[in-house]
Amino acid sequence: MKLLISIGAIRKVESLQKRLDLEAHNLENWGIKFVLNSVKVGELTLLQCNLRPILQTMPNQELIIRYYLARVISDFIVTEWELPLLNKIVNQHHNLVAWVERDQITQRAKKILDLTDLIQEDKTVALVANSNRRNWILKEVFHYLETNNELIIDGFLRFRLKKYLNQLRQAVDLAIDEVQQEKEYQEFIHLLRYFVQMQEPQVSQAHVILRPNGIFHIFDAQGKPVENEYQDSFLLEVVDNELNYEDLLLSALITLAPQQITLHTLEIKRYLESIGTIQRVFGGRVEICRGCERCQEQGQPYN
Repeated sequence: MKLLISIGAIRKVESLQKRLDLEAHNLENWGIKFVLNSVKVGELTLLQCNLRPILQTMPNQELIIRYYLARVISDFIVTEWELPLLNKIVNQHHNLVAWVERDQITQRAKKILDLTDLIQEDKTVALVANSNRRNWILKEVFHYLETNNELIIDGFLRFRLKKYLNQLRQAVDLAIDEVQQEKEYQEFIHLLRYFVQMQEPQVSQAHVILRPNGIFHIFDAQGKPVENEYQDSFLLEVVDNELNYEDLLLSALITLAPQQITLHTLEIKRYLESIGTIQRVFGGRVEICRGCERCQEQGQPYN
């Protein structure tokens, strides 16, 4: 049995050729001789895989050959082509995406795809069900090579891997949304910093007790509850579901503009995002208590 299978590509041909050369050693372990030739056809490079058995008694040699080649091609697509494909899709959103953000969006989309493979049960990130994209591409390529001896990667992507390309587009859409949200968040933080800098401190120090149920209490340096007109108006907003308690806390602290803020809580994970926001807005004014008398008085044990 002699077999000639040609694989064509326009880009990253040298990388594909190296991968095929490495795979030749694996095929020789199965008793198959692998000779690779390169033929240039315009912009296209055809890598001709000449294969013949060394051991005539080895069963299913042709299927083994086609599987190994399919594995090389699928890995090549995900490893070498995916980022350029994502970048091309990002550039198609030129009306929505600034030039300085395009590389950031491409890298974010890649991370989303990798995360999708790891957390397929999470519907917010599971773009392809049942198997990760690499295995899905392997299955599609192998199925094609079962009945064909020539595969042009550019055309195969365009006509046979539409589901994969759609997955890339979805990942880019998610990445654009995430980058835009982060940009808006940073602008929001910058605005809050400005408010804090312009605000006259209402108290020199604020101790904030963060309860596990989301409720908070603010005390001054003498341990007295901070109560003034801002609380009633903010509490009305909470009742109307326009703010949650963590939004209320940030608004209260901005109104008070303390020179120093001490956060008392054992629920670091519960308040991780809120604490991060407070630290970004107030910078070096913020410290986190690791256990004190005030914590005990509020019914919270030491860390």
